[in-house]
Amino acid sequence: MALYATLTENNHICIYPDNEDFLGVQMMEFPLGIHLLNFMYIDIDEINTAYTQVIDYLTKNASNTKISMFQYIDLIQDLMGQMDNSCVYMHFYTQMLYEIMSETPISGVERMDILEKRMPDTTVKNCIYIEHENASNDKKSKIDRYAGIRKLASVVDENKKESYINFYHYVREEIITDIKRKRDILKQEIDYIYKKVTNSELEEMSNTQKLYLLDQSRIIENKQDNFYINKPFNVFYRAVPNLDENIEYKTSKDLISVIKRDNTEIKELYEIKDMNDLIRFELLKFVSSDIEFKECENCHQYFIPVNRKDEIYCNRPIKGTDKTCKDVGAMNRHKEKAGDIPGEKEYWRVYKRYKYKADRKIISKSEFNKWNYLALELKQECAEGEITVEDMLQRIEVFEGRKKIGKNY
Repeated sequence: MALYATLTENNHICIYPDNEDFLGVQMMEFPLGIHLLNFMYIDIDEINTAYTQVIDYLTKNASNTKISMFQYIDLIQDLMGQMDNSCVYMHFYTQMLYEIMSETPISGVERMDILEKRMPDTTVKNCIYIEHENASNDKKSKIDRYAGIRKLASVVDENKKESYINFYHYVREEIITDIKRKRDILKQEIDYIYKKVTNSELEEMSNTQKLYLLDQSRIIENKQDNFYINKPFNVFYRAVPNLDENIEYKTSKDLISVIKRDNTEIKELYEIKDMNDLIRFELLKFVSSDIEFKECENCHQYFIPVNRKDEIYCNRPIKGTDKTCKDVGAMNRHKEKAGDIPGEKEYWRVYKRYKYKADRKIISKSEFNKWNYLALELKQECAEGEITVEDMLQRIEVFEGRKKIGKNY
């Protein structure tokens, strides 16, 4: 599965497959840097659970004759889309898993060779696949690929079927291991870029000078190899959209008319052989395009400001809550500010206690509203120094010991 990448004028990365793959994925476009940083912080447990559910769901439904082939195709595409939407980098892993799940039952052997080819960093090495005698050498159609997963249902030998499913889960474990490995490498590189590029001594340097300095510093300080400048990509120039290769142009005028008619662009495309190439390509463009990124003051993860350059909090969700760092950061700023105002934090402490009583009808809502009106006035007097915090508390703590509604305020 060959891929080609290019960077647009508005700092978006476009990924073009060599041709439409068996899952129907065509061009992908995403903002430079955002998915790269998100992949660095992706939730491993969630990904592991999602892949486990995908394998279990597909293998259990493979024998369901009530589901038509086209419904099965839709099912797989939906599951594929859910994984890819979490992070564009998951596309590589998901494609590989589906390819293995489709080819293994058709081939009659566990396709370790696909794992090695698609994921070169894997510990699996020197896998040799020999096409079985009944296999067709012709390129499989999209339907054939999907049918390959479903063919699992027709495997008669239950032990063999179970071994295939165990193999799928083995691939899942290798994927999780590879994600962890790539996240660690990416974290080191982003830390290195953040340390070097945000250095005030480099402010007057061009982006290419910064890129060159990054690699040279790597050699001088860490005795490491170059990461960018001495590892060139294969570059191609290709028409987008692709010109119809079946048409035989008799003259150059015919070709010119087609290009004008379809508004065909000729793009400079970089060959992406695997996920390592895509990470290196995006990091290279990340630095050379001078994308500004920061460290979130709440979670301390790197992020790219989207709305305003002076943003200090990222918009990532905080696990186990429905809030983001931006939400929590705003509340923390309010609390810090409130801590400097006499009576502010004391008022809110009592407010929460009485709001709890009102919600559980220990006091009525009208009583609570009357209390809050008075308490806000006293809080203002305390803030202006007219009364002490102790005086304010003595006058606003009026519902202590209330057990039930009925006692008038």
